[in-house]
Amino acid sequence: MLFNKYLAASAAAILVSIYAAAAQNASALISKSSIEYKSTEISLISDGEVSLTNLQTVTRYEFTYLLQKSEAPDPETVTTDLNLKVMPSVIAFRTPYSEYDKFFPADLLYTVYDLPPFAEASAGMGLGNWFFISSNYYVKNSKGELTGPGFYSPASSGYYEAGEAPSEAYLSFAMKHASLSVGRFKTGIGEGFLGNTFLNGKAPWYDQMQFSIYTDKIKFFYMIGGSNSHLTEEEFNLQNQVGGIDNNYYPTEEYKAEHMKTFIYHRLEWKPFRNFKLGFGEMNVVGGKFPEFNELNPVTFYHNTYDVNHREYMCMLDLNYVPVRGLLIYSEFVINELKLSNERSAEPTALAQQLGIKYVFTASSGLKHSAAIEAAHVDSWTYIDYVPYTSMYQRIAGQTYYYDVPLGYAYGGDLIHYGLKYEVFAESGFSFSVEVNQLLKGEKRMGLDEETGKTYYDGTAGYRGFPTGTIERTSSVKTKLNIPFYTRYTFQTSVYYSYIENFLNEQGNDQHEIISYCGVGVEI
Repeated sequence: MLFNKYLAASAAAILVSIYAAAAQNASALISKSSIEYKSTEISLISDGEVSLTNLQTVTRYEFTYLLQKSEAPDPETVTTDLNLKVMPSVIAFRTPYSEYDKFFPADLLYTVYDLPPFAEASAGMGLGNWFFISSNYYVKNSKGELTGPGFYSPASSGYYEAGEAPSEAYLSFAMKHASLSVGRFKTGIGEGFLGNTFLNGKAPWYDQMQFSIYTDKIKFFYMIGGSNSHLTEEEFNLQNQVGGIDNNYYPTEEYKAEHMKTFIYHRLEWKPFRNFKLGFGEMNVVGGKFPEFNELNPVTFYHNTYDVNHREYMCMLDLNYVPVRGLLIYSEFVINELKLSNERSAEPTALAQQLGIKYVFTASSGLKHSAAIEAAHVDSWTYIDYVPYTSMYQRIAGQTYYYDVPLGYAYGGDLIHYGLKYEVFAESGFSFSVEVNQLLKGEKRMGLDEETGKTYYDGTAGYRGFPTGTIERTSSVKTKLNIPFYTRYTFQTSVYYSYIENFLNEQGNDQHEIISYCGVGVEI
């Protein structure tokens, strides 16, 4: 910990002493959550057009060509981008968790990672428009002790905690119609603000390689990602017991799972009309062995890459439609398993659906407004499997905890989720948002059932479309305000509150959760 503090201080000292203009390198990545991206997207929808891609992180080449409808400017031969941000803050909180054991709760992780770090240093370098490399280091306001009620300020002991650095470190190659990005960075697929059914956009990051090739009408996307392979003793025993069953359903001799979990996505998007777009994608998760080439092949059909007990599959169909200027309708439909009447498979149907409507406009003052309503439904057996390595989550190994983050919907399966969101922002950096939602979560979760020592999928008994058992009902509201001033300064505050009935599916265990943040930052 002391070494990390010295490292952060040294990085800050170096960056403060260097001045470099930020470079708009076309190979650099841009996120769908950035004001620049959101502003361009609102302009597109207001003009009656949909974006070709639902990918949440793209290169600037793709962003410029597909959304801004222009050509990327030619920068200098070599460009640098060096930044230091410092944002001291106070945090008041009350959470229903008394301890985390080895695994940090995913729902709390999303809330914590939505807060700015105390300090962040980043550096990037580009060559022309075809290559960019970037990395960061950050110090997070402590998340390790967010148990029960508490308060943190810069004067508090335990306030400073080294982040799981880097949260972003990648190199990227790009040209006008293609890109290749390799490293660690945040991404997702979908328009949803509550979550995404196919590739979770709320995840802190993915260690990945992704490739895109596109025109103004069609796009192909390919991604390979990896999960930390650590298993607990109970998970390891289960993995070897169930994973060692061959195609004839007889135990194999001396089976031992390889420590490996890989997820592979590919996706085709087609925009036949200016205001309408269709997307189709497939995903393989391969665990306990090194993936075979047919499971990695970018252009095969993953549905036909059979591999009993080492591979799990899902596919997705989605659409975006702008019926009138300013109104976007979006929908996703995921099939994890579809049991037909003539199939011998014992696995039940497992689906996920999402539907949303968003209205956007730009006021005469230049402020851009967005209002959305959204609902999602995920079946009880979706995303989970008999063994950990083929259950659809990525395990991130942190300094203190493990984070099991769903690859599909942010809160896993066995749920119904609906909500409203309003946002207003300006290109200057000002933004305000408020979100209200309710989550109904059944008893089927990622990980092992403590009572049986097996995954929750072991209890499959036919199709279940509604949350099971004692329902955990979470009603929440979140507000966030950003106000820039004096060019390099930002005031930011946010409040998250939720009332949780039957917390962790325990009847009568009603809890409150609140995390309130206030900080002032400076960018150097």
